[in-house]
Amino acid sequence: MQEQKHCIGIDPEPQISEKINKNTEIFEMTSDDFFQKHPDIKDIDMAFIDGMHLFDYVLRDFINLEKCCKKNAIILMHDTIPKDKITSERNRTTRFWTGDMFKIVLILKKYRPDLEIYNSNAKPSGLVCVKNLDSSSTVLSDNYEKIVEEFMNTDYSDIEHNKSLQLFVKDVEGLYKFLKI
Repeated sequence: MQEQKHCIGIDPEPQISEKINKNTEIFEMTSDDFFQKHPDIKDIDMAFIDGMHLFDYVLRDFINLEKCCKKNAIILMHDTIPKDKITSERNRTTRFWTGDMFKIVLILKKYRPDLEIYNSNAKPSGLVCVKNLDSSSTVLSDNYEKIVEEFMNTDYSDIEHNKSLQLFVKDVEGLYKFLKI
């Protein structure tokens, strides 16, 4: 008999309109609170980060999730290819908004070259997949404050002239090969 997978969602204000599967559990709290209250979470196969759209929050989520992941797990993050300056700002002023999520790609490439990163041009604003996780790595957590300070003032103008190259953007079709699907 195949093992039943357990799926969890974390959102301080979940908006669920459909009945959820009995193997799914929604935690109505911030991800910071979740990881503090559930330090026993482990053996994650796949995680999807699509929260606050602010790189410092995403970085914390990545740090917390990687500690819980299996070696062959995948972490996915949405909104990693900004459309323009206004939609990539930290303060939301438009309906469509990526925030400064794009910075996570720059951070991981710089601080964790051991990770396998595929930033696909999936519509409408990118999807990055990260493999080769190391639950024992402390590089990001040890340097969290330094990283936030270093990247806080990075903005769209720093990448706009060569966005695809700087954000390592690749065709979504190659994502299947990267994931070995």
